[in-house]
Amino acid sequence: MVIDEEGKPMEGINVGIGFEKNTGSGTKGIPVRGVTDSMGKFTGKHNTLEGVQYRAYKGGYYESSGEYRFKNEVGKKWQPWNPEIKLVLRKIEKPVPMYARQFVGVLPLKDKDIGCDLIANDWVKPYGKGTHSDIIFHLRKRYVDDSDYSADLLIKFSGKNDGYIKYDLNMYNGSEFKLPRYARVDGYAKQFVRHVIRPPGRSLQDDRNDNIGYVFRVRSSGSSTN
Repeated sequence: MVIDEEGKPMEGINVGIGFEKNTGSGTKGIPVRGVTDSMGKFTGKHNTLEGVQYRAYKGGYYESSGEYRFKNEVGKKWQPWNPEIKLVLRKIEKPVPMYARQFVGVLPLKDKDIGCDLIANDWVKPYGKGTHSDIIFHLRKRYVDDSDYSADLLIKFSGKNDGYIKYDLNMYNGSEFKLPRYARVDGYAKQFVRHVIRPPGRSLQDDRNDNIGYVFRVRSSGSSTN
């Protein structure tokens, strides 16, 4: 079922469902395509392995897609049988150009505040060519060997109104446009901590969550410069 952001059914939306077949030497995709009816529904069927992929798309909207995994098989029928999957199509309104930054580096020092300049894409002086601390990192680390270590990375913002807002997202299902359309005016937190630990004889424990997204606000009124 395909709906808009207000929960109303969308008719005439292109839908594709990808089933999988075992060929004996691998798997083969079996696509089934169609359009939604006046109730926003499209039904596709085919023999398949334990999972199917799906997508909904139409000009003027962000594509929505995902994967559905069945839980078990009863009487040669996947369970739950004949599931209804709901997809939300978000309208493309007034997209504006944005910058994307990828910075890979090692913190110059631990147990010390180190600023990162997002425009210069580097650490602030004297550790790099940056001049403005958009985000500040502080690493606390304990290392014995590769099987015994822990670390806390404190991430904070120095400006009076700078900070972040965390959003719970589903990065692998749903609309390709994940975050809210507009940044909130208030409610920005000043810092958060990322934690990793590997106790002796145990596996690595990491609080990373790929289904969390962040909105940062930097260089607002009262921001520091170093």
